[in-house]
Amino acid sequence: MMQKKSSAWAWFLVHIIFPLLPFVLECSIRLIVSNFTPRWDTFSGSTLAMSYGLLLVFIDQSLLNQISQSPLMNEDRIDEIKIWSNVLRSAVIFFYAPLFALCVGFEYLALFYPAIQAIAITLSECCDNIVVLSSVFVIPTSMIIRSIFKLRTVLA
Repeated sequence: MMQKKSSAWAWFLVHIIFPLLPFVLECSIRLIVSNFTPRWDTFSGSTLAMSYGLLLVFIDQSLLNQISQSPLMNEDRIDEIKIWSNVLRSAVIFFYAPLFALCVGFEYLALFYPAIQAIAITLSECCDNIVVLSSVFVIPTSMIIRSIFKLRTVLA
């Protein structure tokens, strides 16, 4: 039986690219529908927030799997992994989940309540801006975590 080799590229594919696929697919569909005219409506903050939350959960699981795969790991290293894991979980629970709910809520209000449509659209765009700005932290942080802990994965 052949042993599969772990790879950093496979980790990037599974833990970064795969969680962002819903966002990329939705943007592609919206771009095609709008005759390849990029506008702010082409992008959905709620989908990106959900994708980032999923990305952080995947990275958290990768960190926790490293503990179970290395039983002889140093206690300080285990504590460091647990701290990062808690930071990632907190980001999902206290930032991306509420931001996702706000994005969806404001989009709903803008669609179904014409009396407050202008305010809801403005608030929705603010939430979208926050999600986009968080991109500056999410992707680089995930790559830093991967390099610090030398995370790898095996594609079957």
